[in-house]
Amino acid sequence: MDDNCHPALSLRLVDAFIRADADFEMLMVPNAAHSYLHAEAHVLRRQWDFLTWHLIGAEPSAGYRIDPAGASLAMRAGDLLAFARAHMRGDPAVLPASTARLMREPQVALPDLGRPGHWGLGWELPRWTGGTVAGHDGSTPGQAATLRLVPDAGVAVALPIDVPRYAGRYVSDVMAWRWPGTRPDGCG
Repeated sequence: MDDNCHPALSLRLVDAFIRADADFEMLMVPNAAHSYLHAEAHVLRRQWDFLTWHLIGAEPSAGYRIDPAGASLAMRAGDLLAFARAHMRGDPAVLPASTARLMREPQVALPDLGRPGHWGLGWELPRWTGGTVAGHDGSTPGQAATLRLVPDAGVAVALPIDVPRYAGRYVSDVMAWRWPGTRPDGCG
């Protein structure tokens, strides 16, 4: 269970799917904190099973094993931005528009401890002036990725970086340069 995003948020997403009578699948990995390195082979196999069932329409082979080639799953910034665009336009192949909106609405208020102001369903909703911003960060040892969306403007910024502690700062600077007046609260 994630120590960065409270499990109740995942269950709220499940509740939204149930209320919408939407089909969904969920895999929970206990003792995983914010990563699942100890269970990566299992999670990777389950991802391939899902893709085999839903994209190819075939039954996955029984008992196979996929050993991870590297430390964790990775993607290019362009792939992350393609996901962000699909999320913002409510691409039904990725996510229904109604669920995407719920992800960008505050669900849980957080104390001001230098982290986001609220959590939506899976998205951080940081305290920003000048517009609604949604995003998510992730890291493994030695690398990080930051994604920020400005839904009203239809734009997103993604930054994969090998110095994790600077990722949020660089994205904030890019957004402030590109969209003047948009800045994390408390920053000049």
